[in-house]
Amino acid sequence: MSTRRRPTLARRLFTMAVSLPLMAAVAVVNKPIVVFAAERFHEFSINRPSYKQQYGHWSLLDVPAKFRINAIHAALLRTGKVLIVAGSGNNRDNFEAGTFRTILWDPRTDAFTNVATPTDLFCGGHTFLPNGNLLVAGGTKSYEVLEADITHAAGVMKIKNESPDNGSRTFPKGTRLLGGNGRAYLTRADVTVPAAAKMSHGGQTMVHAGEVEVWVDAADEGDLPIVTPALGVYPPGCPISACRAGP
Repeated sequence: MSTRRRPTLARRLFTMAVSLPLMAAVAVVNKPIVVFAAERFHEFSINRPSYKQQYGHWSLLDVPAKFRINAIHAALLRTGKVLIVAGSGNNRDNFEAGTFRTILWDPRTDAFTNVATPTDLFCGGHTFLPNGNLLVAGGTKSYEVLEADITHAAGVMKIKNESPDNGSRTFPKGTRLLGGNGRAYLTRADVTVPAAAKMSHGGQTMVHAGEVEVWVDAADEGDLPIVTPALGVYPPGCPISACRAGP
């Protein structure tokens, strides 16, 4: 019996040169099948109960259209429900319209519920209290306007109430304030100015004005409404009712 001769080096190199392109072609042709099989095996693996118990599981949540919000914050409550907070949802139009959203999702029933949200909790912070309640604090007071988009001067004004006898005064958003320069400024939010306080010093009664700060925008466009240094909205001794035009 004769032994088979080992192929020469040149023949082995030639065989490899011919085989490699063929193998590559077969791999390319069958790639969709291989990928499909790998994906199916992956889906099977991550959906096994033992895998979910050990590693958890991600899946898409089919939220009904009327409950779809920009989920900025979320917290798992002690009831097993999930509180999802958007506030204005990083949307200036929602902020200006006072449209703030929070929803409650029950994973056991897939039920969704709207939660009344009176202020913008976007970018707030939240933490659980010892009794299990969720404390949500902070939020967005105002949206920044880029320099190129600024058309009206804006800033913080301090409003004083020098009357100790007539209680606090509340002014709604958009109240028109007249500065000492004769220009008008509009408040961005509701504001309540506390009453002045009476105090006795050395047998004399002194009045300390109640005061509060509020963000305002100039009613007129341009740079002229800007004042430096800060200009008081009310002349000394001027009661609020005499220094305020209608909202």
